[in-house]
Formats: sequence, C-alpha cells, structure tokens
Amino acid sequence: MKKIVSLSVFVCLNFFVNAQYKKIYSYGDYHKDWALVKTDSRTYGLIDQNKKQIVAPIYSKIGKFGEIHPDLAVVKSITGLYGLINKSGNLVTPAEYDKIEAFGKIHSDLTVVKSVTGLYGLINGKGEQITRPVYLKIGKFGEIKKDLALVENYTHGFGMINTDGKEIMPTTYTLNEIKAKYR
Repeated sequence: MKKIVSLSVFVCLNFFVNAQYKKIYSYGDYHKDWALVKTDSRTYGLIDQNKKQIVAPIYSKIGKFGEIHPDLAVVKSITGLYGLINKSGNLVTPAEYDKIEAFGKIHSDLTVVKSVTGLYGLINGKGEQITRPVYLKIGKFGEIKKDLALVENYTHGFGMINTDGKEIMPTTYTLNEIKAKYR
C-alpha cells in the first residue's frame, strides 16, 4: 500500500511539474543534462533532469551554449532585447541590448554589443560590460596596434581602447592622426 501511495504521489507531482510546460525539448541540446521548456505563453526556460528549474521561462528565445561563446548563451527577452546567461543558468549580461555579436570577431575573449540607441560597447567572456555602448564603431583589436582597437564616437572623433575597455587615446583625433601616430 505504501508503494502505491508513493507511486501515486510521484505520478501526480510529475504531472504537475510537466503540466506547467507546453513542451519539454530533448535533454542535452542546450546544455548537458538540461532541457529547453516552452510554456503556454510561448516563453522559454531551462530545466534539469529532475525537472528543477534552472532558467525561469521568461524568455522569447534561448540560444545554445557554444553558438557565440563556449560558456555563454544568448537569451532574448519578450521585449526583443538580448542578454547572456552562463552555464550555471545565471543572467550575467542583462537583456538590454539590440544585438550581441559572436565572440572572436574583434578579439578572442571580447564581443561587441549594440544598444537600442545604435551605439556599440564591449562585453568580456564572463558576460561583463567593459565598455558602455558609446561608440559609433569599434574596430578589430590589433589592426592598427597590438591589443588596441580603433573607436569612433558620435561626433566622428577617433580614439583607441585597450582590451580592458579603457580609452588609451581619447576620441578627439582624426583617423589620419591616429594612423600617423601608429605607423
């Protein structure tokens, strides 16, 4: 009798947990031992194999780990803005960006983010913002000088930033002045 009651409780609990999701996708597709879940309101989250919620189902999209960085995945809020979660399921970059590029395009452990105002900043491989989105353009590190990137501000002044996101040269120069300095 005790086994029947235990089994009944397990079945009811399992039904209740699964009932809150419209669909549970395959385990391991997004992260080892995790499954993407979809709610009736078409929002997504992540659960582990014990049905424990890892990422609340509040996003309109969740990318896979490794798509833009091995340890980070893109999430899209219901307002259409992007952020990043880590492999613990924690939001490490708030969903406040219009776009998040893949890591490695401008530097191996940095990526460019675009704000809703159309300006660009930088995020490191931990998901931390190291440069606020204040630039019209951010160049590739090392194109002009090793470990530096050319940046352009909204008044079309040029400067240089390092891999820590610090301005080494303020954005008060012309492009020709910067190129002449680093010949």
